[in-house]
Amino acid sequence: MKRKFFISISAIFFLINFASFSFSADFGKNIQVKKDLKNIILIADFNGDQLKDTVVLLEIGANSLPLKECAISNPWYGKSIRQDGEPLSIGIISSNKALNKPSLTIIHDSSFFSTPIWTSNKIPIDIVTKGTAKFKQWKETVSDLKNDAIVLGTEAGIDILIYWNGKAYMLFQPNEEP
Repeated sequence: MKRKFFISISAIFFLINFASFSFSADFGKNIQVKKDLKNIILIADFNGDQLKDTVVLLEIGANSLPLKECAISNPWYGKSIRQDGEPLSIGIISSNKALNKPSLTIIHDSSFFSTPIWTSNKIPIDIVTKGTAKFKQWKETVSDLKNDAIVLGTEAGIDILIYWNGKAYMLFQPNEEP
């Protein structure tokens, strides 16, 4: 048991170090993994290709230049990345068989990710895994949910869902009713 735990911790540290190098070198200028104690790495199959994808929190600097293989999405309002950067966004690293290297999808919205909950001690991000009770609950309201998905907390306490619909990452926001 101790050996497996040590290997898992070692793998996580490797991923953190590898990811921070890869982003600056492979995905464009001024895109970096957040390097504070609240750094989150989540691993699941979000796009349904039977390969594990990795979610990290990103900081996008001013005048960033993502490479053309990098998909950029603001599912809230469809706006592009601000010129002065985005202090917090989500990066989803997936295998890209066509390019024979990982690809990055940046999900950002400066309004959403600047609320106080995103600077708290517990960052409100989680995974809903296909086949679990949580997944079945989400599936009741999100009919095109087919794979693991990302759950984001909000100030109102109502979780929202980011999921792959087969073509793009989508956002599902339930009505904020008490």
